[in-house]
Amino acid sequence: MARRNMRELGRKGGLARGDALGARARTAIARRAAGARWKPDVLVLDTPRDHAELQCFVAQYGNGYARSICNDPTAVLHRAVVASRDDACLARMLPVLIWRGRQEFLQAEHDVTKHTACALGYFFELAFRFGHSRAAKATIEHLRERASTVKKPFVFFRLMDAPFLRERATEMTSPTARAWSLILGEPDESYESYFRKKLDGASLASL
Repeated sequence: MARRNMRELGRKGGLARGDALGARARTAIARRAAGARWKPDVLVLDTPRDHAELQCFVAQYGNGYARSICNDPTAVLHRAVVASRDDACLARMLPVLIWRGRQEFLQAEHDVTKHTACALGYFFELAFRFGHSRAAKATIEHLRERASTVKKPFVFFRLMDAPFLRERATEMTSPTARAWSLILGEPDESYESYFRKKLDGASLASL
């Protein structure tokens, strides 16, 4: 009985305080409460341990809803480029990842193999072309110098490295990919549509 009485008193007290507040103050309190109720949980990203975690990292890094405790996101980017040779969906995410993490990736050393340099340079070029920025010029030139040692174009997606698929992939490869010695089998537009879908106008502001 005493507990019920206390609840009743608390309810009346809350109503009395609400009546004492102005309409503007009540609206502000309601908005704060709604924001707290529907605010998404922060996703914490650590260094990926397997392919599934790598996919999650690439999809979520730098999106404003995830917090990274990874010490070397550039190393994860390099891993993702290599892994994307067996995962076209992961490859589709790479320009978005590069754009979201551009502040870090532009300052990093990209000490990679010549074949990885071809792919990484291609994805850098796409990301900054789609983002209408020339800030990656020095990084792209560095990667192009490393990639220039590749004399024969190679099929990026290993699944397509078969005679009847390779020919079709060559036909579908864009001039941008060809310039990086890649046989990709996908037009640049397929990457651009995903890029535009994932990033809003504010995210596409030039550096």
